[in-house]
Amino acid sequence: VLNLRFRNLERISRLGVVNFVKTHNANVRVAGRRLIPPHLTKCAIYIVRDPRDLVISYADHWRISIEEAAARIADPGNRVPNGPKTVMQFFGSWSDHVRSWTRARDIRVLLLRYEDMLEDTAGAFEKVLRFIGAPIDRCVLDQAVEFSHFDELVRQEEKQGFREKDPRQPRFFRAGRAGQWRDVLTPGLVARIEADHGAVMRRLGYMAEVEA
Repeated sequence: VLNLRFRNLERISRLGVVNFVKTHNANVRVAGRRLIPPHLTKCAIYIVRDPRDLVISYADHWRISIEEAAARIADPGNRVPNGPKTVMQFFGSWSDHVRSWTRARDIRVLLLRYEDMLEDTAGAFEKVLRFIGAPIDRCVLDQAVEFSHFDELVRQEEKQGFREKDPRQPRFFRAGRAGQWRDVLTPGLVARIEADHGAVMRRLGYMAEVEA
């Protein structure tokens, strides 16, 4: 499976144009080989989310309890096995995943917080365009923002489905807001997540409201 993955990446690189390849993988080595080969990667746009909110979406997507989701994102060996339409994905813990990308030395990485993207979607899009060296057309930018609005994504999913949705999920696009952990997680579970990931959460600004 790994060899097939690398062959496909090589084929994509030979197309001679810039292609966006989405991945949930950590930036790690598996069986001695980099999952994201630097020589085939122009740059990376890394989107991170507060792990206290992440566990809610994680639990919904995989149809598990939030407590199990919290355990999984703390597990350095966390991965998703091969499936009928997917190949194995290597996540590791949330903290390890973040470190693997933010400490990359041989791949240029733009870090975007999900919460900041919600707060200033147009600004986030503009950062991406500048990062990849694309021209900024305000009309196209405004249209992109409009079509990426959460309500629009829900409408599109209702109309034509979404291929990443688990068949057991009512829908893929569930809430689309930040800070829902305050209303959903128990104090004990919040403390557990903050204990597991506090160092990285502080570095990304996710613990400021707790320590203020």
